[in-house]
Amino acid sequence: MERFLDHWRGAYADVFEVIQTSGDVALKALAREAMALPPAKRCDKGDHSEGARDVAIWFSVLEFLKDNPDEHIYFVTNNTSDFGDGTVYEYPMNEDVRGFEHRLTRLQDFKEVVATFTTEVSGESAATAAEELLRSEAMREQVAQTAVEALDSDGGFPGLGASDAEIVWRSWLAAPAVELLSVKNVTGHKIDQHVWYTADVEWLLYGSAVSTDGDSALSVACVWRMKILFSTDEKDESPTILSGAPGMPDTADDRCMNGVRSLRQAAE
Repeated sequence: MERFLDHWRGAYADVFEVIQTSGDVALKALAREAMALPPAKRCDKGDHSEGARDVAIWFSVLEFLKDNPDEHIYFVTNNTSDFGDGTVYEYPMNEDVRGFEHRLTRLQDFKEVVATFTTEVSGESAATAAEELLRSEAMREQVAQTAVEALDSDGGFPGLGASDAEIVWRSWLAAPAVELLSVKNVTGHKIDQHVWYTADVEWLLYGSAVSTDGDSALSVACVWRMKILFSTDEKDESPTILSGAPGMPDTADDRCMNGVRSLRQAAE
């Protein structure tokens, strides 16, 4: 168990500064739960109380505010039933927070975090930055390498075979050729002095793939849709690719099929 705990402590520590729950807070949390006072509560059956962990979170926030008088806390939770809406607190939480109200702000979800701490970059600037990155050779190479590493399924993926018939393939034999099909929903947000962009992207992939039975090689074309997160400020940091399963090219889309034919000719 300690090995798993150490793993997750390390994973979270790479992203967050962890506020430890003190022994005093833990004891106060258990006492508050025993009395079924918010943010703890009597359970639905009415035979016991619950919520010591919620109380521990609440008291840890307040303890941090007390020990760090120059800090402002943004408390992110959608648990309004226990923690309230951030404007009115139930007794005794209203007494707990007295004197700290001006340094505690409730945010409900990550969208509110983004809205609070970032400045949206104009769509035109975001689209220009995305086009420049996505049409680069380095980006195509990264997508091709990611396809080799990430796409492998016993059930297979749909694709377009050499005779334009639908086939099913399992994995790539080598890095496929990659062409950009479309870029949509480009948004940019400035965080501190850095600008981060997200975009919905479609790639056309073509190359040699393994059949689902593993016994033969197939020439396959497919479309891979993904969301990409990147920053033009962080030159040495590779874009983050969030992808789903590849699908069939749209045979009714002339642009897509022209791309398929072009990649086939280049491979001959």
